[in-house]
Amino acid sequence: MDKVFDNSALSIQPITNGFIIAYRKEDEEQNGKMTVAYKMFSFESGQVNNVTRNVYLLSKFGPAYKQIEATATERLIEKLPIDFKPSFEKIYNLDAETKRLI
Repeated sequence: MDKVFDNSALSIQPITNGFIIAYRKEDEEQNGKMTVAYKMFSFESGQVNNVTRNVYLLSKFGPAYKQIEATATERLIEKLPIDFKPSFEKIYNLDAETKRLI
């Protein structure tokens, strides 16, 4: 078996003829936040390509991923203690139109 990835994977999502890995990018921690990147591995060609977060979410949740993400974000915020909500809003920004975390 060949080693195809050196970093620690946060998530591995199987897809037809390959898989997508979500991983923490090294040397890109800013203001205490880590950067997550995504790579797609093809079994057919053996190629490794960078992909966007949207490609990863589409492979994980299907075409309704934007709606799922918005619903999950709203429910998360509803469950937060009242005194933590202002801190949460400072850490994460919600897109006003889509209500997605940005």
